[in-house]
Amino acid sequence: MQNQEIASGGEQSIICIGVRNVQSQEVFPANTVRADVGNVSVDAIVDTAAEITVISEEVYRRLIPKPRLSGKRRVQMAGKGQASWANLVGPISVKVGPLSTQETIYVAQINDDMLLGVDYLDKYNAVIDFEDHILQVQGEQIPLRTLVSDKRSKAYLKQRCLIPPMSARRVGCQINTPLAGTILIEPRNGHDLIIPWVICKDQDSIVTVLCNWTTREITVPENTCVGTAYELSGDGLKQEADHVHERNPVIRSCQVTPDLPSHLEPLGLDSKTELDDQQAESLRSLLAEYQDVFAKSDFDLGNFTAVYHTVDTGQAAPIKQRIRRTPIHFKGEEDAT
Repeated sequence: MQNQEIASGGEQSIICIGVRNVQSQEVFPANTVRADVGNVSVDAIVDTAAEITVISEEVYRRLIPKPRLSGKRRVQMAGKGQASWANLVGPISVKVGPLSTQETIYVAQINDDMLLGVDYLDKYNAVIDFEDHILQVQGEQIPLRTLVSDKRSKAYLKQRCLIPPMSARRVGCQINTPLAGTILIEPRNGHDLIIPWVICKDQDSIVTVLCNWTTREITVPENTCVGTAYELSGDGLKQEADHVHERNPVIRSCQVTPDLPSHLEPLGLDSKTELDDQQAESLRSLLAEYQDVFAKSDFDLGNFTAVYHTVDTGQAAPIKQRIRRTPIHFKGEEDAT
């Protein structure tokens, strides 16, 4: 983002603040420090792309007592391509590490709790040491926490997957490099599929969701790369992942029960009468994986293109004839079909 000077003009002032783009093709490790804004503790992102220091509207609502809003300013959200309104608030107590000061900051509609902008960093001669992950403010060293570590691995589908039109399927994944702890899957979108970002509890419970927004079936082969897996080192995100997995035990155990199309449900039910639960689940997974090879009706003949035949007609050219009537003695058979 290019720096932009603050234009004069009261409420028409334009200020650029940095907003992380979740659709980026590369994950940017967000460096955070623990900060106290009034009575609220937050994880503040040290954002050198933000010209101003901003707290979210949610953080402002939690402040007791609430400081007075002193006016609106027009701000330009980097990465969004559109302007928005922000309120000035202060002076308010801001404590970063051992440094406690009174600041005038902004309140805006952002996803993060707080962006620690260039105005604060420059005011207190802050130095960011990316090698040792330290923020130095007036001689004090404050540890930086990064939400995404440098450890990463490609994520691949465990099995072949068929996604019907206008639907989504949750499938298990595997990685080629061991990762520890909570894992973030950055999707690799393509092949007419939409894949969301996913947080998984550990490397044994990695799943993703394949969303087919087209009007045709899409088959994704086994071992297809669907994204990049990163270790998460942020305690807050780990706690949130624990809450997600507590509410979704299927994700935690990675035992995904596949959905069968309606024409295969009777086959799945009739075939499991002599099977135990594990065998029945394996059969159901097999039917779901290869559902495209089963006919949906008597007239679902498919289109086999692997073999080609030619008929030598010599010098005879193709001719066109009108449709012949069904012989009267075959009329009954035709009606029966």
